Amino acid sequence: MSQHAAGAGADRTAGGPFDHIVVGGGAAGSVLAARLSEDPACRVLLLEAGPEDTDPRIPQPHGLFAGLLRGDLDWSYDTVPQEQLGGRTVPVSAGRVLGGGGAINYQVWSRGNPLDYDEWAAGGMTGWAWDDVLPAFRRIEDHERGTSAWHGTGGPVPVTTPKDVSTLSLAFVTAAVESGLPLNRDFDGGEQDGAGLLCGNVRDGERHSASRAYLTPALGRPNLDIRTGAQVTRVLLDGTRATGVEYVTDGSVRRAHADS
Repeated sequence: MSQHAAGAGADRTAGGPFDHIVVGGGAAGSVLAARLSEDPACRVLLLEAGPEDTDPRIPQPHGLFAGLLRGDLDWSYDTVPQEQLGGRTVPVSAGRVLGGGGAINYQVWSRGNPLDYDEWAAGGMTGWAWDDVLPAFRRIEDHERGTSAWHGTGGPVPVTTPKDVSTLSLAFVTAAVESGLPLNRDFDGGEQDGAGLLCGNVRDGERHSASRAYLTPALGRPNLDIRTGAQVTRVLLDGTRATGVEYVTDGSVRRAHADS
């Protein structure tokens, strides 16, 4: 078992009890564990099947071409055979490391289309309309373009425009514009049609995953216990109430329990 951040008390590091157990240290897990542990009275355990995000390839924006995708930090999933593709399968990458997919992917910062959020809300997902989620997106960002109706500054995730753009990328955008597509300088600025360069979660030339943005600043908290190399195999139930999880680490089966 690897302890990324030591918990307080031998009884807790032996399995609990905790107030919250977060399974998976990807983007969502990193944010949840960090935010929950902001309350010093709240005891939080984060379990991640993969290793810590210390691989030297991870901070490099081009590290994904050095084996991050489909490598030892990727679950390397594949779809079932696709009829429309002549029976071929399609690789689906998913990070198996603190930071999850954000530690191994292309670092493209894109929120999705506002119409999708509005359709979810119209379908019954209260609180997921675009006007509901935009303030949360703005709080996340420390955007290079500054504060605006679309972007925020001072958040944990840096959002920057591309630097040292390749001549091939520039030629592609130029050709698209010359063919009649509008030039889009900001795909998260209210209009997603057109051609242009995508922003990324990169600062000072280094990848800034959710783990780096949220977990790294929280490592000194005594109420946060992060265990890597810990693959959760099942949820423990007391009737219909979840009380903990069972996980495998270093070949041993262990249990962790939550009080609340």
